[in-house]
Amino acid sequence: MKNGILNNLFHRAKNKIKNYVYYYFGYPYIINWKKDCGNLKRALFVYQVDPFYMEDNDEAFYFHNTQKQAIQIAEILTSKGFIIDIFDYRDKRIKLQCKYDLIISHNPNLIIHQSNLKHTTKIIYFAAGENPIIANEKVRKCYLDFFKRNGTKLKIKRLAPEGDSFIKQSKYIVLYGNENTAATFYKYYPKMMFCFNNYGYNNTRFEANHNNYEERKRNFLFFSGGDMVAKGLDLLLETFLNRDDVQLYICAPYRNEKDFMRFYQRKINKRNNIHFCGFIRPLSEQYYNIVNKCGFIIHPSATEGQPGGVIQAMHSGLVPIISKYCGIDSGASMIVLKSCEIKEIDEIINDCIKKGNDWLMEASLSNHKLAIKQYSEDAFNWNWNKILDTILAT
Repeated sequence: MKNGILNNLFHRAKNKIKNYVYYYFGYPYIINWKKDCGNLKRALFVYQVDPFYMEDNDEAFYFHNTQKQAIQIAEILTSKGFIIDIFDYRDKRIKLQCKYDLIISHNPNLIIHQSNLKHTTKIIYFAAGENPIIANEKVRKCYLDFFKRNGTKLKIKRLAPEGDSFIKQSKYIVLYGNENTAATFYKYYPKMMFCFNNYGYNNTRFEANHNNYEERKRNFLFFSGGDMVAKGLDLLLETFLNRDDVQLYICAPYRNEKDFMRFYQRKINKRNNIHFCGFIRPLSEQYYNIVNKCGFIIHPSATEGQPGGVIQAMHSGLVPIISKYCGIDSGASMIVLKSCEIKEIDEIINDCIKKGNDWLMEASLSNHKLAIKQYSEDAFNWNWNKILDTILAT
């Protein structure tokens, strides 16, 4: 565990230094990634540039799988005969020198000049989640609800950029999530929409036969990225603080949110059923020690694309308790929250601990199989191939 904490601290420090350098001196970029001289078509891919400079065994690939996904998308583009230029979506100094047959950008404000377009250029906005306008409304409401419940105002951690010059210029939107996620765009941007699924890691260990299902029914995992209020951790804390019959394991970067932690710390210190585990790396021994105690992954988030922590936990056989905004199509053994209110969460927990051990064993196996089939690297590559083939054929 100690090594895991040190690795996380090193990773965070390294990122801070790197982002500082990028901000002041500019992001690196890649022209003709594969140094291909044979292909005639050219694609611009504006997403993450860091992964293309990393070694295959870099630990950073296990901190967030979008880095691996960036490379996989680029490989698919190469397989379709494109020379690829790669820029970072946070780079505000992008200067393009070529005309492109295909443009994919995660930056909604990217300016593409007519000199960089052909009359047949396919332009795709690559969305990580819901329409930023709607997502930001939900985030603001979360913080307002927190204030109404607790009388304390917390600083909003992050809002998505709402500029949309590139979205308006695009003809297609490709996004993480499902039809609920896509529906947040339709009103503002009547484009052709394509959804795809996030994935967990292929080599995740799954232990099918546990002898501790009775214990696991009472253990719940929260496994998430940043912005604890938008992700619903406040709702979980206020639920579990009033119970002593269930355990909550929290794996998230909560240390970055000091006002949030100050508010809850004194209350939590008096409890022994809430466990702060820090931000942990998937597939680490610390990860397995925690997920093998838990029966459920709980994620009452207000806005998402498709939370990787939930999908990774499904690969480990945990049963999801999720909001309808998580962008995950509900399976027979999932539990979807209707309102994400504390009363509802409390009632769902009561239902969970009353379920039989056989139910949990079958639900665990069912969600693991679903993750392998629909939320895997193979499914991700298949979906992206199909999406691009459809767009390129129009």
